[in-house]
Amino acid sequence: DTPAPRRRDTGANKAMASPTGAACPEKSADIERGFVSMMSCSTMTSRPTSGAKKSFKAATSSTLGSEASTVLQAATEPKVAEAGVKWNETARSTWRIISLVFRNKRARCKAGSIVVGLVLMLMLETLVTAWMSSLFSASTNALVYMDSEAFYTVLLQIAFACAIHLPLVCVIEALAGAFAIEWRRVVTKRLLELYISAKQAYYRMKSSSANIDNPDQRIGQDVAEFTVNVVKLLITIVGSSMKVVIMSGILISISFDLYIYMLLGSAVFTVVFLKLFGGQLMRLTRLVLSQEATFRFALIRVREHAESIAFFRGAPFELVRCTEFVEKALRTYYRRLSVWVVFSGGQKAVVTAAQFVPTLLLGPSVLRGETTVGTITQTNMLFGILLASLTSLVADLQTIASLGAQSVRIDQLRSVLESMDDDGAATGSATASIELREVPSACGDGDADG
Repeated sequence: DTPAPRRRDTGANKAMASPTGAACPEKSADIERGFVSMMSCSTMTSRPTSGAKKSFKAATSSTLGSEASTVLQAATEPKVAEAGVKWNETARSTWRIISLVFRNKRARCKAGSIVVGLVLMLMLETLVTAWMSSLFSASTNALVYMDSEAFYTVLLQIAFACAIHLPLVCVIEALAGAFAIEWRRVVTKRLLELYISAKQAYYRMKSSSANIDNPDQRIGQDVAEFTVNVVKLLITIVGSSMKVVIMSGILISISFDLYIYMLLGSAVFTVVFLKLFGGQLMRLTRLVLSQEATFRFALIRVREHAESIAFFRGAPFELVRCTEFVEKALRTYYRRLSVWVVFSGGQKAVVTAAQFVPTLLLGPSVLRGETTVGTITQTNMLFGILLASLTSLVADLQTIASLGAQSVRIDQLRSVLESMDDDGAATGSATASIELREVPSACGDGDADG
């Protein structure tokens, strides 16, 4: 008689063994199919989504039993939470990411040169703007006094100032874009070296206790948008600071009371609006980024595992899950929209009302003949520039909200990757390495190969 073939026990039998420790041949094929379905779900993203969890549960609940389904549900539970974002946390995360480019020896010199060039160009642009404000005042006075010769002379000076201003703006944009690109190169390369390395962080983060969802989105999209947003915000802050320093003296010489009112009003306006709307917008933006990533990867799963979904006839379930993901994201968008509408309406109302302040304060002196009409024109321009500079943080609140959410997400990923030890396990987690072993069959129909 020919001896019965010796069966090699698979990794699926070991992984999906019943609670009593017996894995029988009758269930072997079903368990292996369930294991293949689980691997298809778990490899769709670097973090399993709730769609993957429920799809796998639906496909395997009849073959693996309630105990195994419960274990798999716990293993694939999503860890994305609607966490708040604090200003100090955002500032620390942003600084740690900014410091990466200056800690890199190769990028330090290039980044430093770009920053110095940006500061010089911003200073020149501010001086040209201050000069143009005085030219507008002179042109208005020339019109009031019917002085045609002075008017055309001032027009030539304005044309010359505009010819200087345009190249300065172009150079500033070019340097800012170059700095953002070089910064992204350094940060992305650093995260890739930590994520795709011999430590197998790309695998171990899937079972880590760290709350890191969608690392691919953080390395790709979040880093790209974060570097651009930070560079724009830094240019706005530096440029606004220079304008305040240079133009405040001119406005004080015209009307000290107007300068004090503008200073106090802009300070109260900035503090109140950032306190009321800044934290909410950052929290909701961070939540939207996570929900959009979940929805995107649910669609990627359908594309990459089309054969498995078609074989198990899971299209209706996948449609329901994708619809749930997009509906959840849209609800968050509506929440963020409600906050933004109140903020935007209040901001525009304050800015519109502030435009009449210079005329209200200086109008009586013009009527008494103490101040020229051109002075009001210059004051309106200076007041508008200074008010925009002092309230620039409020005007860029949408950018700050995105920046705050992205900086925390990127810094969380960087912190977890850098904290991994030589074995690749994240600090504080019980992550195990991949190991393949053969175990003897528990069904008594033959011994496994050694």
